[in-house]
Formats: sequence, C-alpha cells, structure tokens
Amino acid sequence: MNGRRCNYTLLELVAAIGVLLLLFGIALVNFANFRLEETPAAQIGRVRRLGALCRRAAIAQGKPVGVMFRPAERTLQGSGETVVLPEHMTLRINGAELLEDGVAMLFFPDGNAAEVTMEITAENEAPAVLRVSPLTGMMEVYEED
Repeated sequence: MNGRRCNYTLLELVAAIGVLLLLFGIALVNFANFRLEETPAAQIGRVRRLGALCRRAAIAQGKPVGVMFRPAERTLQGSGETVVLPEHMTLRINGAELLEDGVAMLFFPDGNAAEVTMEITAENEAPAVLRVSPLTGMMEVYEED
C-alpha cells in the first residue's frame, strides 16, 4: 500500500448532503399530492367529516350552516373547509346530479339537519352513500356492492 488516504473535505461532504437533500425535496413535492385512497368510500368519508364540522359549527354559532356544492369547481365547501371531487367520480344528491351551485347539506343549531342522501360513484368501484338523518343530524355511510 502506498499510504495515501482517501479523505473528503468538509466542503465536499456538505455539497453531497446538499444534493441529496435537494433530490429528496423534489421527490417529496412530487408525491405530496399523490393519494393512495381515491375510492368513493374514501371520498364520502371526507364529505362526512366536512358535514360533521358544519354540524358542530351550526350548534356553536346558533345559526344554520350549510355545505355548498359547486359543480364547476367540483368542490364541497363549508366552515372554511373544502373537499374536491376527483374528475372520475360523480356525485348525486337525493338521486340527482346538481348542475348549479347549491346547498348539499344543511345543519341547524338544535343539532338536526335537512334530510339528504349523497352518493359518490366511480367506474369499476362500489358506490358509497352518505345519509343524513333529519331528526338527529347524524350521518351514516354505506358502501354498496
């Protein structure tokens, strides 16, 4: 052996770590919007959470709070939160697709709600249904076969 050592300078180590962190950051940004669960059941779960948030807001504020559906944007919005419906899914409210902006769910200060049935469907996947009870405001999720 010739006694020569292979040492790296501190600058070379910092540069290598910087490049690795940059690559990791790019990969993280690219996969941040990737969702593993894009099924109707997962989507109806998000809608249920949005409804629960609006129900709590109606009770706390002492006034009705609704979840608005905007078909052009494919969004459900309420209490400052938004759920985006993917392009490959369809939403039916009380058996019909809404073509104009409108209230999808409405919750009242006493805890009850307007009766509504929401169904989210996608090709080759079982539809998911959310039913809101008018007496209690409770929401039940069903996954149909």
